[in-house]
Amino acid sequence: MSWNNKENLHSCYKRILSAFMKSVPFVVAPATINQIDTYCRTCALYLWHKAGRDAAECTNDLNCIYSTEKLQTQYSTDQIAHAFSLLSKRDYVPSIPGFFTDLIKEDVHNRSSYSRKLLECLTLVFLAFATTTEPLDEKKSQSIQEIRNSLAQACDTANVIPYNAPFALRDFIPKKKTQSLLNVSVTNTGNNTPDIKDHISQASVKTPEKKEHRKSALAELNQLVGLKTAKKEIQELYDFAQIQQYRKQQGLPCSDISYHLVFSGNPGTGKTTVARLVGQIYKEIGVVNIGHTVEVSAKDLIAGYVGQTAIKTAEVIEKAQGGILFIDEAYTLLDRNNQGYGQEAIDTLLKEMEDKRDRFAVIAAGYETLMDQFINSNPGLKSRFNRYIHFDDYSTDELMTIFKSFCKKGAYVLDEEAIPAIAKYFENASADRSSFANARTVRNYYEKTISKQASRVSLIKDKTPDVLSLIKYEDVIWWKDEISDKEDSLEKALEDLNALVGLSTVKEEISDLILMVKHQQLRKAQGLKNPSLSLHLSFVGNPGTGKTTVARLIARIYKCLGLLSKGILVETDRSGLVAGYVGQTAIKTQSVISSALGGVLFVDEAYALASGGPNDYGQEAIDTLLKAMEDNRNDFVVIIAGYEDLMDHFIHSNPGLESRFNRYIHFSDYSVNEMISIFKSFCSTNQYSLSENAEQELTNYFIKNTSASIGNGRGVRNLFEKVITQQAKRIAGSNDIAPEEISIITGQDIQAASNKR
Repeated sequence: MSWNNKENLHSCYKRILSAFMKSVPFVVAPATINQIDTYCRTCALYLWHKAGRDAAECTNDLNCIYSTEKLQTQYSTDQIAHAFSLLSKRDYVPSIPGFFTDLIKEDVHNRSSYSRKLLECLTLVFLAFATTTEPLDEKKSQSIQEIRNSLAQACDTANVIPYNAPFALRDFIPKKKTQSLLNVSVTNTGNNTPDIKDHISQASVKTPEKKEHRKSALAELNQLVGLKTAKKEIQELYDFAQIQQYRKQQGLPCSDISYHLVFSGNPGTGKTTVARLVGQIYKEIGVVNIGHTVEVSAKDLIAGYVGQTAIKTAEVIEKAQGGILFIDEAYTLLDRNNQGYGQEAIDTLLKEMEDKRDRFAVIAAGYETLMDQFINSNPGLKSRFNRYIHFDDYSTDELMTIFKSFCKKGAYVLDEEAIPAIAKYFENASADRSSFANARTVRNYYEKTISKQASRVSLIKDKTPDVLSLIKYEDVIWWKDEISDKEDSLEKALEDLNALVGLSTVKEEISDLILMVKHQQLRKAQGLKNPSLSLHLSFVGNPGTGKTTVARLIARIYKCLGLLSKGILVETDRSGLVAGYVGQTAIKTQSVISSALGGVLFVDEAYALASGGPNDYGQEAIDTLLKAMEDNRNDFVVIIAGYEDLMDHFIHSNPGLESRFNRYIHFSDYSVNEMISIFKSFCSTNQYSLSENAEQELTNYFIKNTSASIGNGRGVRNLFEKVITQQAKRIAGSNDIAPEEISIITGQDIQAASNKR
């Protein structure tokens, strides 16, 4: 190799990592440093194997890779040769290490970018490994890029804020033959290959500007649906800042204005989305130098005891330096309890806005009336926030446009027949201001619609791309079943429950629950104490036994009893709650919970949340769900459902679940007579009648096929659909059919359907 002694490689490796350690505001644990060393040795072997180096030649180099003497490890040539033999047998790229995943979690929580900074430092380390004997070439660059891409993808997936790399790998590929890059980094020869040493501190500490196209973020803003007022105001800010730059270039005096903003409007009108774009726009026009957005609420600024709020607020402000501090529902900072903590946060904020006015901007957001009260409550706030941007509610047409954009992004196609029904839903939803959430309402409706579409498509045998992509009328009208009937009453809800076939045990349990609730309400009216009563339920039983139908009725019953404000039912399962990467499951779960507030969240096959082992993201969903059940216990109910044995194991596996789900309702399989009754109800609803031999054939079918084997009520529905298909085929093949026979189902139809798979 080109090194005079092994200390050169060790020194280069240690200097690069030390630069990163000095740039972070926390102490990196020795165990983590050990993990970094181990990972870097793995990557070194990967790169050297790719480069075709000899195992004996690599032994000394590998033993030079350590941060401290305590972490130095000696490897033999045989061990390295064995590692190379394993690498030769399979296509391998070093996986994302645990310490990097942990750092990403911290970045997501703190809105920082230390994982991306470490990535740049590791890239320099990999460059050092790849150039121990000769300069970088395209092949070696590609090997480094493979490792780099996997780490960068993890950052991108978790939405870690951007960090612009101060170099590119291609910069290190010399145009002519030069000596080893590691020699260059030590000797600083000054040839046309960049000096690694010059980049060590840059990769870890500085954030050089990356050239971007002007107006890119502004163009993205202008592509958003609606937001006419916001677009106009921000365009004016943009134009003003540009003119000030031109005046400065011409030696003319420049005017100083406040770039702090107040965003007012209802939920879901795009305030957070626009705030993120404003950060990038401010970067483009030179107001800030990074352009990231730190999103907080009052709880992120206020501590629970005297003197700590100022510290907590200052820490958040520090994270926002170079970008935007976005404070949602900022009016909650008002000190309504006279404890002084909210005012302490406001005072700290005002001071920093003055002292660091050229380093960051603040956007305060919330409902219009409350934001007016907030700004006018303090002269300091009023003097610093003098530009208001109002976000109007979306019109029905704009809501439709947003919905279509979701469909386009998800590669779905709308059937023309479905469009009027969707528009009608948005018209009704926007009229109910108590629950309307603008674009969030659209997203919730979209997610529920594609869930319904998936349920329908799952029954279709030939799942072509067209079938998988088409959203039909029947997929979008689910809301008709969930609109709260203003004339709904407890008696009507119970009547609908009792009209269901079978379910005697279920009806008895629900009757007992209603009696208990009414009794507690009576005691409360008389000023008597009541024991705590959990309204959350566990439904256990085989598929098709009516669990979802009963859950929907429970939502109505709870609303009629005054226990819930809306009485809606939101259906979900593991796939609707769990995301595929760190930190996102809680967000996904919380979104589903938000859509169910005021009603019932029905989690089917809930035990699947705990099926992935200790490191599975399902536990994150469970934790988020349990917290929401506690925080919203007065207007939110959860019903979990699934097979009895699995549900029992699931609930008793977690004390939090066990304490909240203490009422089980068992759904028995349907009897033969009950399945016949269900079939007849389908016939009656769809205006069909059974001939005498058809009823006998039906009885024979259900005796031969148990309810559990065919899926209970679902199996009955499937049979009915097959039967009417066979009846249609029989009639179509007959030239002489009486009009009254068009609605008669015969034994022949039953037999033909039962033979179909």
